[in-house]
Amino acid sequence: MNDIDFARDNAGKEYICRGHKVKVVGYDCFGADDSVIVSGYTKGWWWRIPSSSDVFLVKVNLKTDKFYYVSMDDLNEIEE
Repeated sequence: MNDIDFARDNAGKEYICRGHKVKVVGYDCFGADDSVIVSGYTKGWWWRIPSSSDVFLVKVNLKTDKFYYVSMDDLNEIEE
């Protein structure tokens, strides 16, 4: 499985990424390096205009949500 397949299969699910609770919201369709787009990571950024290579799989607010590219290997399931 690659980052794009992971993002498609897990869109909308929450994970822990480097100590932060994030939600999988999309992917970069080039699939190079870190391609999973998450929201909620504190070091993320805001988009006014998304890149043409970014695919969002769940509803997001581009004006207020913060996003970050990560690898599927950076995401850990939340233990209940």
